[in-house]
Amino acid sequence: MNGFYAGYFAGGAGNGLAMFVIADGRISGADMAGVKFDGAFSEDEGGKLTGAVSVQVPPGVTVVQGVTAPAQGLTYEVPFVFPANFDKEPFLELRTPLGNVNVRLQKVRDLP
Repeated sequence: MNGFYAGYFAGGAGNGLAMFVIADGRISGADMAGVKFDGAFSEDEGGKLTGAVSVQVPPGVTVVQGVTAPAQGLTYEVPFVFPANFDKEPFLELRTPLGNVNVRLQKVRDLP
């Protein structure tokens, strides 16, 4: 599971792309607008992942849910539960405080 992933996002106001590193129970990522993603997860015996990601949006950036971050920026938490084969799913639904987002995570490569 450890590796680099492309995250394709679809929300009520548009689409987005971010890159992620998933390794040893941690997730870190960013998109081209400067939105940062940092979180952690645990894996159960069946491979299901349960965790949360903190999303930090820079001032003035509009996210795929259609919300524009105020002058001080915006930070919110997104809990998730993903199946063991999350990177094979056509999309995963995330329930965020700003609205639901569909995401597709595609592994780009293993970590060196």
